Formats: sequence, C-alpha cells, structure tokens
Amino acid sequence: MATIANPADKGFDSSVAVIDRAQLALLREIQSEAAGRLILKGGMAMRTVVGSMRMTKDIDFDRDPRLALNSTKGRLRASLKTAAAAAGMRDANAEITKESETTVRARLTGRAAGDSAPLRFEVEVSGRAKELNRQYIRAVQVVTPSTYGMAPFFVEAYTVDMLAAMKVAAAMSDSRNAPRDIYDLHDLIAVGANPVALLAAQDPLLLQHIRSTAMAKLELVTFAHAREELRPYLPLSERDALTEERWLEYTLEVGEAIERWVDGALALRQGQQGDLASDEPPDQDAGPAVPRP
Repeated sequence: MATIANPADKGFDSSVAVIDRAQLALLREIQSEAAGRLILKGGMAMRTVVGSMRMTKDIDFDRDPRLALNSTKGRLRASLKTAAAAAGMRDANAEITKESETTVRARLTGRAAGDSAPLRFEVEVSGRAKELNRQYIRAVQVVTPSTYGMAPFFVEAYTVDMLAAMKVAAAMSDSRNAPRDIYDLHDLIAVGANPVALLAAQDPLLLQHIRSTAMAKLELVTFAHAREELRPYLPLSERDALTEERWLEYTLEVGEAIERWVDGALALRQGQQGDLASDEPPDQDAGPAVPRP
C-alpha cells in the first residue's frame, strides 16, 4: 500500500498539489477503465510503489498489446478531462500531442481556481513490447491525501526490481543524463530492489560495457545539473539537504550498486550456461525482457 503525502504539506506550491490531484485522479480513472492493460512506470510508479516524494511532470504507462491503440487514445482523452474536473482545474483542455504505431502521448492544460498561472502535465502510453512480463507487475493500493476526496484505489505497476532495471537502462543510455535517474535508483536501493535476474537477460557485451563505464557515465550528471533539474521537484526538506557532498554520495552509492548488480547478472548468466546440457549455443536474448524506460 502506498500512502501519498499532500505536496502542499511538503513545501510545494499549491499549484503542484492541483497537478498531483489531477494525476492521481487520472490513475484512478485509467485503472477503472483499463485495469491490467495499462501498467504504470516511471516517476509516478516511484511515488505509488516506493513512496517517493519526487514530483513528476508526466505519467508513463506500458500498454498491453491486446489493448487497441485507438481505444487507448479515446480513453486517455476522456480520462484527462475527468481528472481535470476532479482536481478543480479551470479552462481544462486535453489533447493528443503524439501518435505513432506504438505510442500515444496526451497533454492536459488548465489553471487552478483563482489563479491565472497555466498548469500542465503529459501522459504517454507505449506499446512497444510484444508481451508484458506479468512476473514483474503487481497491484498496488493507493491512498491519496484526505483533502483530495478520493477513496483508495488499486493501480497496476511494475515491481521495484523491474523499475530498477529500467532505471539502469535509462541512466546508462548514451542519449540521456537525467538527475532523476540517480535519485530514483538511490530510493530503489533503499527499498531492496534487485534487478539481477532481469539484467542477466541482456546481451553480455552490453553488461560488460555497463560494468566498465557505469561510474564515469553517472559522474556526467553534475550537482549543478541536479540543482537545476531535480531540486524543484523535491520536498523542501530534501531540497535543503541536497548538497554537493550529498549528491556525490548518491552518485557513488548508485554506481557501486549498478556494478554489483551487473556482476551478479554476469555470474548468473555464466551459471545458467554451465547448466545447459545442449551443444547448441545459448540464446543471449532468453529471459525476461526489460521494457524501455
């Protein structure tokens, strides 16, 4: 069970609480309409599964391939409008901003009652996976702040092990240097996430590359970068505590964990291959796949 704290009680501007309420209302609406077919991932999954107080400006789902993309698009637009009404947003507008063969992205804009400042967040639903790995999906009960006026509800989300594997993939991507990946991995380490089995399914050459470059890659995400991109989304107490020394500690702890996980994954692959009685070469793609973050 995840009990969600009110951002207004954690030093955030009241507008953040309006967005948070709309995002949670969207989760409730989506799950009532497409339970088990839209799987929560990313920053909002960190909030509902891990209890993170890092706020997020978007919500990401993986789509079960049995759920048609056109059906998803219509359901998403309607759910955003319902979420805006539940959060008391004014002049709300829900629009589809991207549509491809596999992915649909939508944006909700509006403003809080009595405030002219614009509010917005985005939702992306990805259907790249041919099949969702149900072993790493679970239902989580979400308890919202009492001021939101929502009854507890369940959401389907990835487990901490899958979230960690996805975050490793994101942090090691050549096209991405996001402070939130280090922050989220630090939280996942704290709750005992263990993505070794998932990482063991990856190409060993990729694993060896991650092992040899992990720390250097993470060090590209500087404290100045974290201060600019991450701190505004943290509670006031954590903003004040996030010093350069603390950020270096986070980076070192996450880098060491990635190295440890990859070592475990390579050892697991070696053990699995040693148990094979066939003369055929092992399938390097066998095992549970890690969806894109």
